[in-house]
Amino acid sequence: MQDYPLFWLAVLVILPLPLLWVAWRKINFIRWESNYQAGMKAFQRNEHAEAARYWSAALKIAEKLRGVHRLTKTLNELGTVYQVQERYDDAEHVHKLALEIREKFLGPDHYEVAQSLSNLGLVYTAQGKHRDAELAYKRALVILEKVIGPGHPEFAFTLLNLALLYVDQKRHSEAEGHYKRAIAILENALGTGNPQLAGVLASYADLLREMGRQDEAEEMAVRSNAIINR
Repeated sequence: MQDYPLFWLAVLVILPLPLLWVAWRKINFIRWESNYQAGMKAFQRNEHAEAARYWSAALKIAEKLRGVHRLTKTLNELGTVYQVQERYDDAEHVHKLALEIREKFLGPDHYEVAQSLSNLGLVYTAQGKHRDAELAYKRALVILEKVIGPGHPEFAFTLLNLALLYVDQKRHSEAEGHYKRAIAILENALGTGNPQLAGVLASYADLLREMGRQDEAEEMAVRSNAIINR
């Protein structure tokens, strides 16, 4: 966002003292929202350096405003773009910070804590920190089961992230169990023809091929393609 310091200074000077703090917060809310939304648009255009720049600016403003939701939301987006840029240490740092803030102010079993844990799981997986990733995903699943229930699609997608981690580790049997459970949840919650299910079935087919179960893999691939081609 382009700032106009002289304009804002003029606004503040003419306000009575009791309103200065309110005006300062309002101005910074506007600045944060502008930078945050600019970052979203840049990210959608795959302009990741621009997105990081806008979200970094938004983070500085959010730190001044100190609202938990605004601050951690910005940290999440910044961590996401850092991961896309393969800046894994930076991504880990900001996601850990978001997790720490959420645990302190929202409690250890809050939905947003699970979100931060899932984000950390993705970063740890990319870093090859498999044990840390597994612990993050498992704790996220425990929280999600409590707050949104084991039949929710988000619970299923976290199961899938854990399954993919197990695939990387060649823990095929454990991975398959999570795939089967996640597919059952998604079919029940979203329907058997939902487009989101197609990618999951295709991924499960890849696992089955890796396990040498070609006929079952082909069956999953056919199901996936049928959804895509509807």
